[in-house]
Amino acid sequence: AVNQADIAQILRTIVKDGKNISKAESVDSALGVLTTLPRNSWADAREKLKKISKSNEDALHIIESALFVLALDEFAPEDVHQAAANMLHGTHFMVQRDEGNDDSTNLSMRNFH
Repeated sequence: AVNQADIAQILRTIVKDGKNISKAESVDSALGVLTTLPRNSWADAREKLKKISKSNEDALHIIESALFVLALDEFAPEDVHQAAANMLHGTHFMVQRDEGNDDSTNLSMRNFH
């Protein structure tokens, strides 16, 4: 079984690994970016991804069957309005690129150490 300390260590490792990639590269390769497309365009892109490899198909299945998405975000809002905008649209970096979150449940964890 996984205990609280194990989960904390896993999350620290994810955050550490995430710092090894630039924000631009991370955003450009994020699967969630595709869900901001019109529904028919996203459906076409999804089918193409599935046909490319079994690995893509498996990854999409894992994502689509998840109960929620946990976003480990270092953005520290100054007020409730910035916090709400961040939860709805992601960080300012992403908003400038016209990208945001899809309609799934997203949990944002702030100041995770």
